[in-house]
Amino acid sequence: MMCLVVFCLVLTIPSIAFADTIFVPDDYAAIQGAIDACATGDTIVVRPGTYVENIDFVGKEISLLSEKGPFVTTIDGNRTGAVVTFQSYESPDTVIDGFTITNGFDITSGAGGGILCTYSNPEITRNRIVGNTAYTGSGIYCHEASPVIQGNRIAHNEVTQGYHGFGGGIYVGGFSSPTILENEITQNRNGFGGGIFCDTRRCPLIARNRISENHAVFHGGGIDIAGSDPEIRDNEIIGNTSTDYGGGVACYFGDPIFLNNFIADNQSGYGGAFYGEESTPFFGHNTITRNTSTLGAGGLELLGCPDVMVGNTIFWSNVGPNGHEIVLYSSATTDSDILVSNAIVEGGLAGIEVHGGSSFWIFMIIDADPLFAEPSAGDYHIQAGSPARDRGWTSLWGLPWEDFEGDPRVPAVNVDIGADEYHTHLYALGEVIPGDTIEVKVVGTPSAAPVRILAGTDVRVDPLPTIHGDFYLEGPVTVFNFGPIPSDGIFTHTATVPLAWVPGDAHPFQALVGTWGNPDTALSNLMVLSAE
Repeated sequence: MMCLVVFCLVLTIPSIAFADTIFVPDDYAAIQGAIDACATGDTIVVRPGTYVENIDFVGKEISLLSEKGPFVTTIDGNRTGAVVTFQSYESPDTVIDGFTITNGFDITSGAGGGILCTYSNPEITRNRIVGNTAYTGSGIYCHEASPVIQGNRIAHNEVTQGYHGFGGGIYVGGFSSPTILENEITQNRNGFGGGIFCDTRRCPLIARNRISENHAVFHGGGIDIAGSDPEIRDNEIIGNTSTDYGGGVACYFGDPIFLNNFIADNQSGYGGAFYGEESTPFFGHNTITRNTSTLGAGGLELLGCPDVMVGNTIFWSNVGPNGHEIVLYSSATTDSDILVSNAIVEGGLAGIEVHGGSSFWIFMIIDADPLFAEPSAGDYHIQAGSPARDRGWTSLWGLPWEDFEGDPRVPAVNVDIGADEYHTHLYALGEVIPGDTIEVKVVGTPSAAPVRILAGTDVRVDPLPTIHGDFYLEGPVTVFNFGPIPSDGIFTHTATVPLAWVPGDAHPFQALVGTWGNPDTALSNLMVLSAE
């Protein structure tokens, strides 16, 4: 008799977890409730409204997004602690995007009013971090953390009343190495580092930010550097103040790198633009102008700073008691020694003051007005006839491939001195408020050719290459026709911001200078305006 043996094959199929999208307040009334309930990879979308709570990401790799942006979606900390906390090894896959984060007040550690970030590396993007209070890191506190902080407005954050702490906008400490990119850091206040206080043993990147109108009671109105080596490039450090040292930047025992920065209209007791003590900074392609010092140098003041190098930098219209742009002092242990090459220095050699055993070396400095476009309005683009054009040091170490706003700067091909490379460029001055006016400007080669400003409905995912440069706009495109570029190389048009513009919506523009097909015709950069 034949025995039939039947084998049962059991297939075990592992369960596959799919990421969920959770809505607040639809699925959970509070944001923290949604965070507690979600799993790795989930997304939380928050509807418009004000949510009075203090949230902690509790180590989860999730995305917390507002549905309609920061102007209509607020997390209010009710002055009962940091509004947002990352303290459980959150990774770059943890994201907070699109909120107003306000009314935080640290009552325990004294650190982190708006955002407290320790031992974590999240992405903090496109938020308004405003009106928070803490002793250290009034806006954002980073300790042993390396987050990406990008595209935020960090404003009106201040130190706990009656105290003088560190970092009105952002504090960076411990072994942190954050990327601080494309933020507006403005009108913050603290004892040291009104905008940013940097006390890290690593090398954070501080790039393409506008750091303006911050105040330090003591040091570093814009940025205060203490024993750190940050790379500070492509920033506008404008209109900051400090009572003692470094209205724009103060540096103690650090070796920072400064490339492509505008440092302008800052004020302090010593070193209106920059004050350095026992440090070795490197300056390349900076524009340092219209800074004011009550007691020291308006532009660059160094105390015991050996082996300082300055190249392709403009020092102009800085105000100090003795009229000097650069002042060198010897400390008790170290002389200040500086090399200045391919620079515009108001007063030439007479604009440099040397004390003690300090010394300087000069290679090609120019004493001539750099011809800024409109310095009274904060516009430091150079005109067509500027002596800065084509006079830069082409083999300077660290020479950037782009200027401070992304225009090309080609090494070994007659680069310009300063942060701005003269190149076809579209930009606007003034606050974008519906019903108010702004100045729209186009930099270009003077000629009889017309200027056309193009308005698109969206931005292309991939720019369209043309014979005159990349085209960024998605149609339909509206064309506004204007006259030619004048002899100074800067076309200006006063425009009224449409009343129909809604805060947060993006409006893309591009300029065409010249007639299509002409070899001298050029398309400009992409300019995106958003109403405030």
